[in-house]
Amino acid sequence: MTKHTPENERIKRIYFAYLKEAKRYSEPTVDAAAKALSRPWTSPNGTVHYSMSAG
Repeated sequence: MTKHTPENERIKRIYFAYLKEAKRYSEPTVDAAAKALSRPWTSPNGTVHYSMSAG
């Protein structure tokens, strides 16, 4: 169901570091962003996707 590709996981880790260091977001805010990216989402055509890293 959920695929985790190393490249996408690396990009997410860099993004979370950017939020924390450059944007100076708190740890709970960064955690909320990580949680939001792990939730299923629905594309405009109605397809449900279970991970941003799913291919």
